[in-house]
Formats: sequence, structure tokens, C-alpha cells
Amino acid sequence: MRSQEPKVKWERRLTPYRVMGDINWADLTGDGRPQILLATSNDGRLHCMNGDGTDAWIFTPKVERFASSISVCQPDARD
Repeated sequence: MRSQEPKVKWERRLTPYRVMGDINWADLTGDGRPQILLATSNDGRLHCMNGDGTDAWIFTPKVERFASSISVCQPDARD
């Protein structure tokens, strides 16, 4: 059986910014659809994109820029 090659659904350019570290995805809103998180090095922002490539939000920290890759976790619910 031959597997199919993945197809590109959309492409997003952040020029002139470079992606810093890994790109992560997680369902941050709980709607069953993942969002994409990435930090850009030139402007020091954290970008959150929807699965279709549109911006969900952009966070600009008060520090100069992020110094490492972005991690995502969901802590256990506590009563």
C-alpha cells in the first residue's frame, strides 16, 4: 500500500522575522481545534495562529525578547 504525501493547506510568511525555536500546537481554547504557537526573534513576539493561518493573537513581552523555545502544557485539574 502506498502512502499519500502530505498536502500544504496554507503558508504564512513572517518576513522579515525569523522563527525562534520550535513551533508548537495545542488546543488552547478547548474547542477541539489546535492553535499554533511560535516566537519570532527579530521582533521578540509570541504569535498564536489559528489552524487556517490567521492570527488568534500576538503577545509582545515587556522584556527584550524570548530567550528559548515555547512550551505548552495542561496541568491536572484540581478540586
